[in-house]
Amino acid sequence: MITVPQLVEEIINSSPILSENFEEGLINYSSLARKLQPEIEEKLYKKVTVGSIVMALKRLRIEATGDNKLSMALSKITDLSLRSNLVALTFGNSTSLFENQSQLLTAASKTPNSFLTISNGIYETSIFISRNLLEQADEIFKNEANKLRVEGLSSITLILPNEAINTPGIHYSVFKKLFSSGVNVFDTVTSFTELTIFLRSEETGKAFGVLKKLA
Repeated sequence: MITVPQLVEEIINSSPILSENFEEGLINYSSLARKLQPEIEEKLYKKVTVGSIVMALKRLRIEATGDNKLSMALSKITDLSLRSNLVALTFGNSTSLFENQSQLLTAASKTPNSFLTISNGIYETSIFISRNLLEQADEIFKNEANKLRVEGLSSITLILPNEAINTPGIHYSVFKKLFSSGVNVFDTVTSFTELTIFLRSEETGKAFGVLKKLA
C-alpha cells in the first residue's frame, strides 16, 4: 500500500521546478504540505495531517532520476553559436506571404554568410534575417502587412542532445538562468536539437556568459 512519504516523493520528483526549489532550500514545508494535502488525501482515500506531510518532506531525499536526467542533458550542451546584426520582421499571414517566403529562401541561398529563420504562426509570421538580406526582404514583402520591424538583434543557438526532447525542464533551466541574470529574451525558435534565443545586441555578452556556465 502506498504511503504518504512515497506520494510526497512522487509529487516532488514529477515537477522539475518543485524539485529544483526543494533542493535549493527555497520551499516552506508547511505551505507546501497544505498545498499537497488535498492531492495526497485523494490518492490515499483518507484524511492525512499536514504534520505527516511536513515530516515526509523533511525526510525526503529526492530520487535523482529526473534530476540526473536533466543535469546530464544540460551537461551535453557544449556548442553555442552566436550571430549578430540581425533583423526581426513580423507580417500578418496571407496567401502571398507564403508564396513570397520561397523567394526569400532563394535569396538567402545565394547570399554568402546570410541568416534566415522563419516561424509561421496561426495569424502571423516572424522572420529573422541577417542585415545583408534586409534590402531584398523589403522588396519581396513590400505589399505585405508589416506588424513589427526590429533591428539590432543577435542570436545564440544552443545545440541540444537528442534526449532533450524527452527531458522535462531543460528549456526552463535555460531561461531561468537568463531571467535570474536580468537578461530579456526577445524571441525564441526551436527545432529538434536546436534552441535559438534572440536578444537585443547589448545583452548578448551577458547572455553568452550565463549560458556557457549551464553545464
